[in-house]
Amino acid sequence: ATNLEYLTEYSVTVEAWDISGNLSLDDDWKFITAPKDAPILEIETPVEGASYDTPYIFVSGMTEPNIKVTVQINGRTLAPDITSLDNGAFSKLIKLDDYDNIVKFIATDAYNNTTTVTRNVYYNKPDTVPPVLNIQSPVTNSYVGDEHIMVSGQTEPGSTVVITVNGKDQGKVIVDNDGKFNHEVELLRGINEIVIRATDPAGNVTVETRIVTYDAIGPIVAIQNPPDGFTTN
Repeated sequence: ATNLEYLTEYSVTVEAWDISGNLSLDDDWKFITAPKDAPILEIETPVEGASYDTPYIFVSGMTEPNIKVTVQINGRTLAPDITSLDNGAFSKLIKLDDYDNIVKFIATDAYNNTTTVTRNVYYNKPDTVPPVLNIQSPVTNSYVGDEHIMVSGQTEPGSTVVITVNGKDQGKVIVDNDGKFNHEVELLRGINEIVIRATDPAGNVTVETRIVTYDAIGPIVAIQNPPDGFTTN
């Protein structure tokens, strides 16, 4: 018997006659074929624990010929329309979610037998947000009478801060674990442009500028009246 179906009941009748045409055997019985095994499913890409710098990746693998393969990401179906080729191979371009991804592959045959394989992968989404930079002092357009002043502020922890005065680097700025810094700079007489540049670990930059005038000469005062030594009643 050939071309039997899976999980199907069959009735069989066997009859035999002798050379004289007498029916010598008449037998009936039934049998049921076994259910089909779930389809094989081997995932080639992605590998477990893979990390990607792009959200778009190709998933691929092997199963039985002409099997429906569904791909889910974090419980959401992305690719319900994959059908394996005659050799069982399949592939599909999918888009990952930001950061953690649970990628589930489900192979379903014509008898609704399913095989599931899961892969955990990571999309390392680039940080494109500039760091916050809050300058507490000095106040822009302020006047000071000392050539040395403190530049204070706070930025994103882990950032690097560079301060220049009129284009001159003011040395290494110490940034604590909370992103706070307090750095002394040297001014020139007159108007000074203080540029504070914060760069986060991803290379994003935020720049703040403060204009400060350093005036070391007191104002001229000429007393016209009364004259020095003047006496009055």
